Amino acid sequence: MARLTPPVPARHLLTRPDFGGRIVWVKGVEPSSWPAWRNLLVRYSDARRNLNNAQPPSVFVVPLCGPAFEQAKLTDVWIRYHEFRDVVHRDDLLAYALQRVNSPPEYRLLLASTVAHVSQWDLQLAERLIGAKPEHILDPRGVLESDAATRGWSERTQETWESGTVDGQPSRPRVHASLLHVKRKAAELNRRLWAAQVSVLLPMVGDRQAEIVQEFGPEFLLPLDLSKDNGNPAPISSLERVELRHVVNYRVELRAPSAAVQRARPLHKLRNELAHYKPLDLTTDRGERFKLLSGRS
Repeated sequence: MARLTPPVPARHLLTRPDFGGRIVWVKGVEPSSWPAWRNLLVRYSDARRNLNNAQPPSVFVVPLCGPAFEQAKLTDVWIRYHEFRDVVHRDDLLAYALQRVNSPPEYRLLLASTVAHVSQWDLQLAERLIGAKPEHILDPRGVLESDAATRGWSERTQETWESGTVDGQPSRPRVHASLLHVKRKAAELNRRLWAAQVSVLLPMVGDRQAEIVQEFGPEFLLPLDLSKDNGNPAPISSLERVELRHVVNYRVELRAPSAAVQRARPLHKLRNELAHYKPLDLTTDRGERFKLLSGRS
């Protein structure tokens, strides 16, 4: 592997027959050595622009990481600046966490979804969460506290992409969960936890609703008059429109069997809790919740 130490004559590199058509990956550039490399890249670009050479030019790739390189962007005809921004997405971490989370199958999707929604793009944080106990994934504040301390983050840490505390498009930045925690920005962190829960639990509620309607629907009395609802909605005349709230709130009019009401009531309550845009406390009673959602209650 060739080693280059600036200053290197840029024109000399371009005229060397053994240097054409290469990709030169520059490793370990520090803020102290960056000015020399910056000058080399500028001189190399200038020489390439003014040299008529038949051999294909070599390309320098210089990864820069950290807030010290915030103003490192160069502008020249032969220089391109690419930000590794908004490249890793939540769904990437969801697929990864589904393979790595060690838990019973009925919990795995919820835990993996929580890992992905909290970590957003950060694989290092995802690994920390995956290695934690299920209750510490569902309530990740302890993991986030430890992660922030490891990184040296505090309330005074800036929210910048260069420092690794922000990702996403500049118009819609996403702040790292560990920084949200140390800055006491609980609202955004709770929104992510809620989104992780609702993406998994709400479809499960829908599945149980469909089973109740399928099992007890032949005994329901339709059409169902909804005139006592605000707005006087049209009556329900088909089973496809029957919801949990109808089975619970219109059990007399619907002539719903007591077994249907008994199964629908806790599901209806859970659905209403999810509708409040606040995460549920699943650290203590998730066993009962999932027993209900799996249809085994």
